[in-house]
Amino acid sequence: MASENAGGPPAAAASVDAVAELTRQLQEKTKKIEKLAKYIANLETDGDRLNRELIVANSHKTCFESITNPLFMVNSSLQIEFVNKAFCDFIGSTPEEFQSKPSCSEVLNCGTFRKRCLLKECFATKEHITGVKCSFVSAAGRKFAFLADALPIHNIATSEILGGFEIFREVDEDTVRKYLMFESGDHQYGVDVKWLKCIVRLPAITPMVNVSDHVRGVINLRGQIIPIYDLNCILGLKPMESSERQCVLVFEGKAQGETRSFGFVVDQVCEIRAISAKEIEPAPDVCGNRVGTFVAGILKIDRQARVIIDAFSLCNREAQTELSLPELRR
Repeated sequence: MASENAGGPPAAAASVDAVAELTRQLQEKTKKIEKLAKYIANLETDGDRLNRELIVANSHKTCFESITNPLFMVNSSLQIEFVNKAFCDFIGSTPEEFQSKPSCSEVLNCGTFRKRCLLKECFATKEHITGVKCSFVSAAGRKFAFLADALPIHNIATSEILGGFEIFREVDEDTVRKYLMFESGDHQYGVDVKWLKCIVRLPAITPMVNVSDHVRGVINLRGQIIPIYDLNCILGLKPMESSERQCVLVFEGKAQGETRSFGFVVDQVCEIRAISAKEIEPAPDVCGNRVGTFVAGILKIDRQARVIIDAFSLCNREAQTELSLPELRR
């Protein structure tokens, strides 16, 4: 009987060719592995800086910014190298405030984080930690409960700890806070009483030259010079008209390590209400970037909308620069 391979190459020869092809492919992969091994060997000597730059330049910019949960990254000294927008919103800060690379303890300065530093534990064990119940009070007085995950970042060649990052999830805000409701012109507003220093009858306001329309002038309150804003102008509305019933709400808060004070002229103080954060809806995009900075949200009461003013944001240096506040010297 004729062989099935008659007229074709012997089966043994075919097997040899297959083995040769596999050998060639293996050699190519081996060369690639050797190149990678040389690259990693270089990392062991001069590569920590390069490896770290790759992580900082690529990973957090391309990946972390897209994460909607609050997240921050630290170096091996527990100095904050990067924060995403969600983290800034969470603690009531701006990315510029992290250019000095503050430590975790300086930023997350509350009981939970003083008792236990998750990233420090990660560095010691070189293992990630997940699902730790935490609480935090932001600089703006907002109270949160959440779960924290901490993960170390290793040098891929030496397993040395280069840093790590922490991410907060299932964030829940302790919502009930007190707000002062007031009227200004034909509009109604609310503001967190935490930042309210006092309410005074409308004193004589000294006008300033070469300032924005937002600035009504300054007042002397028990020896302290305080700038007075026109809230309507800040929000892009018609300037307020003066009347005898008006009063001044004086606010005080800390920003960039400095205590700042300012005031609004309002037509009438209405009441103080306890309001849940869930009742406050986000400000619509039509507010614009500048106005939106000073609006904490919209509150609906009896089918009417009231703008909740973010007084803490107005304590910020950048905000006061945005409002063209004159430099005052005592």
